Amino acid sequence: MDQAQQQVLVIDDDQTTLMLIKRYLSEIPVRVHTAEDARRGLQTLKDGEDIGLVLVDYMMPQMTGVEVLHAVQEMTPPPYILLISSLEEDQIPSGLHADGFLKKPISKTNLQEVVKEGLGKYRDRCKANQHRSLT
Repeated sequence: MDQAQQQVLVIDDDQTTLMLIKRYLSEIPVRVHTAEDARRGLQTLKDGEDIGLVLVDYMMPQMTGVEVLHAVQEMTPPPYILLISSLEEDQIPSGLHADGFLKKPISKTNLQEVVKEGLGKYRDRCKANQHRSLT
């Protein structure tokens, strides 16, 4: 699985944020899926797409980023998941087990670096999961 084939899912109820993140990520070799709500995002994951990283807004109507986080963590191996929010990181409850946090407004350089790093860690999870299934 090379980086050009890796896929990212962005879930945010704010259309401007979705488009901005998609534009920033268009500069690195990833395929970006977007969803305007959690249910659509989870459906994209269930549709069998090999999503290596999920960026999810912490506060959304109907289903929160935390609920998405819990659903995604049930996957094997789980994608690398980043919560995004306009709140400060210390305002987000600890113990959620997200892989990372990005504060809005999101910096292009920081986003690209964190996504590349997260996709690398997802590749490592996949390898570890394969190894476990062989033993």
